[in-house]
Amino acid sequence: MTSDDQESIQIQGEDISPSKDGSLFKEILREGTGDDMPLHDDRVSVHFIAKRLDGSIFINTREHDRMYTFSLGQEEVVKAWDIGVATMKLGEIARFISKPKYAYGQKGYRDKIGPNVTVVFEIELVEFCGKDLSPDDDGSIIRRILKRGEGHIRPNEDAKVELMLKGTYNGLVFDERTVNFIAGEGCGHDIPRG
Repeated sequence: MTSDDQESIQIQGEDISPSKDGSLFKEILREGTGDDMPLHDDRVSVHFIAKRLDGSIFINTREHDRMYTFSLGQEEVVKAWDIGVATMKLGEIARFISKPKYAYGQKGYRDKIGPNVTVVFEIELVEFCGKDLSPDDDGSIIRRILKRGEGHIRPNEDAKVELMLKGTYNGLVFDERTVNFIAGEGCGHDIPRG
């Protein structure tokens, strides 16, 4: 199938591409539950089927009953996934039709997808949770980034920092405050590491 053939195919769903240029469409196949959606840096687990526009499947995680897990927004997957999975609710199944710009681009994918090919991903969001910061990786300290900061500058050691902190357990807020401190000295203010 040539790129000209791909352009003539009718695409259903909502344009969720950042620039609304028709590069990434989402169609919900099964509604999810609740209101929560994964946040930047959350660990997400999905089942997915990756197809060419002719419907031929080149990856199906259900064949081996193995979910795929990644950190959202960390460029561990194609951009279509980082953008699309962030719009999903738990249990939702959605179809994403992605132009090469948000899929495999000019390089393609191994011997399965050639360069500059539009692909279809059917993704089921099975689970998601914040990043585990606990020393023993036991889930006792989980971080979720509710709102990302702007820019790429991070405070260095000895910088003045203002932190808005909210601690919850089983849905109940047990700590909510704004703390001002010097970077590297947060432990003196009862702030968990990380």
